[in-house]
Amino acid sequence: MNIFFSYILFIIFILLTSTYGFFCIKKLLKINSPILLLPLSLSFGISNYIFLVHCFSYIFGPQKASIISLTLVALINILFLLKKTEYIFEKEINNSSLLTLISTTLLICGFTYLSVFRFGIFDQIFHDPLALTLFHNDIYPPRDYFRPSYVILYHYGGDLLAGSIKQITGLQITRCFELVSTICSGINFLSFTALGWLLTRNFKLSYIMGFCTYFGGGLLWIDAILRFLSNDLPEHFTGAGFAEVFTTIGVHGSVVNAPSVLAFSSTSSLGIHMLIFSLIVFWQMINNKESKVINHLITLSISLLSLSICAEWLYLTFFASILPLTMIYVLKKDFRACGLTLGLTVVSFILNKTIGNALFLQDELQRIGRTSILNVGIKERLFEISAWGRLNPLLNNYVQFSCFSWDFISEFGFSLILLPLVIYLILKEKNLFAILLFFCALFTMPAPLILDFRTNPTDFNRMFCFGNEMLILLATYSISKLFKSFFQNKVYLFIYILIFCLSPLSQLLIGSIFTPHIYTSKDFSKAIFDLTNKAGFISALKTSSDLSLANRNKPPEESKEVIDFLIKKSKPDDVAISNQPDLPLYAGIYSLVPARSFIYQDQIYSPFSSIFSTVFSTFDPHLIKELNLKWIIVKLNENVSIPKDTENTLLNEKYFTLIHSSKVKDMVTKIFHVNDLKNINALGSRKTAWILVNKSGQPIEISNLNEKNISLFGSMKNSLIYLLELEQKNPWLNKDLITSQTIVISDFQSNIDKVNKSSGANIRVIQKP
Repeated sequence: MNIFFSYILFIIFILLTSTYGFFCIKKLLKINSPILLLPLSLSFGISNYIFLVHCFSYIFGPQKASIISLTLVALINILFLLKKTEYIFEKEINNSSLLTLISTTLLICGFTYLSVFRFGIFDQIFHDPLALTLFHNDIYPPRDYFRPSYVILYHYGGDLLAGSIKQITGLQITRCFELVSTICSGINFLSFTALGWLLTRNFKLSYIMGFCTYFGGGLLWIDAILRFLSNDLPEHFTGAGFAEVFTTIGVHGSVVNAPSVLAFSSTSSLGIHMLIFSLIVFWQMINNKESKVINHLITLSISLLSLSICAEWLYLTFFASILPLTMIYVLKKDFRACGLTLGLTVVSFILNKTIGNALFLQDELQRIGRTSILNVGIKERLFEISAWGRLNPLLNNYVQFSCFSWDFISEFGFSLILLPLVIYLILKEKNLFAILLFFCALFTMPAPLILDFRTNPTDFNRMFCFGNEMLILLATYSISKLFKSFFQNKVYLFIYILIFCLSPLSQLLIGSIFTPHIYTSKDFSKAIFDLTNKAGFISALKTSSDLSLANRNKPPEESKEVIDFLIKKSKPDDVAISNQPDLPLYAGIYSLVPARSFIYQDQIYSPFSSIFSTVFSTFDPHLIKELNLKWIIVKLNENVSIPKDTENTLLNEKYFTLIHSSKVKDMVTKIFHVNDLKNINALGSRKTAWILVNKSGQPIEISNLNEKNISLFGSMKNSLIYLLELEQKNPWLNKDLITSQTIVISDFQSNIDKVNKSSGANIRVIQKP
């Protein structure tokens, strides 16, 4: 598809969805304020579309659902247009103010796009193949990378949206994610401004509040200055100048980051404006007694379901703020507000546990064999958190520090320092909307300090982000109320914005010039600054752009041949496997080893995994048939080879057919197709079996239950049914992660015989169906 035409289709997509959002907000919710209409229309247009695609995907599959949903949106728009209605808007701001708001939004979108189009979004190597796989397989809920028989437990709403845009426009999936991030950056800024408007009804103040919240950061820039002046820097900064130090440790946080940076995340960028939409519409529903409650409940239910599948922690934040507010309404004897809040909670809970739940109506076996996402307990060391290693050579080297340390305080800065001011104003004015926003912080930010999210501790730091944004918004509001002339003084205003926004503003500007690699990779940053000193700024700029684009495009370019082949030849639900664990199967094929990234495998599954190695060492037809393995990709050169026995097995035309073979430079690529294995009796005896093991890879019957028998099974399903029986008899087994893994029967029996002979253990191996 022509690239220009693809972008035209994307613009049409945005216009259709946002127009639908406008009609719903204007005509159904009776909101006439332009400052509210702008972000709410864009936000609800996107969340409604995600909701429709999500629901229709269960019936038609994601491919058709993306088209049906947009067609339905277009038809509803036509129906709205056919109803001749006079649209009346509140004259709350003049044209100059409106132009300022829109111009700022476009600038933010522009700088965001300049950053992401050479960088991609955060975790691109995971999200790109997930979105492509979701649509290629056309199965819903989407299946898991590591276990194709499992549904994936993940917030894939952003992947559903990006995949839908690709399906409609034909753009590259990476570009679709980048465009979503760009659009959401503008919506998020407008949404924060809308919150400011509801608090102040003053454009200048709401604009300042929106700007400071969107670019609200901590005191990392002061931390960088102090460390540089005192020479208190890690060893890898030896010889670094101030610009390099500031860029690498003075702009990017390890605990929280401003919304301007979270725009690079497909989850947070969508979730922030959906949450703000929900808060505003909830507030309108509670306070506007003339509007139809049913319209508010429907729009809120749609937005909240989309929020839950895009960013579930922000979904929890919504209810963490509105439910405590109910207690205030009880004291005020406002039972209408209490009833609406509880009614919304019930409706949203039912939707979330049914169509919003990937495990709904699934086999009971889906819940076992992987870690529970909600594996939360009380911390052993309270008020300490795990965070990204901002000062370490690699950002993903985690560090621990106390919430009373300078490292923690510098991450949040004046949002914590001005907290007493916020509390004082709330107690003084008793503004319920300000209290609602304050509850977003009060009932979420303490969670990472007290609770231990065992699945991935650093992910729990997300609970800080939105609450911190609300504290910045309310701190700015408090100053405007308590010191009425403060923001009238341009010097004070400049200093205030400088304190709050210097790090995130610098981050966006530097990232748009050198790409976000400059502050996420210390090696990249050092190389660019060294080049700047030697060859000048222009040369460094060109090099950074070339390196970023090369890195962004590297996976598809390296595997274009395989990608193109699989797009044409593979069928939905096929499973592929490669002798290279990091081979990016961007065609969207479920792989036993996913594209370039092991993200979440070590969080959800056991660190012990034998399926890949067992498949490639045996190519047992029984196992291949069970896994629905259809494609085997082998890449060979002087440094990469496979065992001779494995190579000979692949040449067995009874089971495998060489479909494609090529050589590029010194790399030989061979693609084998697995032949029809329907006749199970013709496959011969099994070489492999399934076994239940703990995290250490030890059979649970002898390690957890102290029995003398080890059961081997002919299928993963049978092994998990047996695990369910064991859990019913021994409920404490739920506390340990037990998975079903594969073994080579002959090798396993030989090892058990050796153990029995050396220790006299008398362990028996029992083969079951």
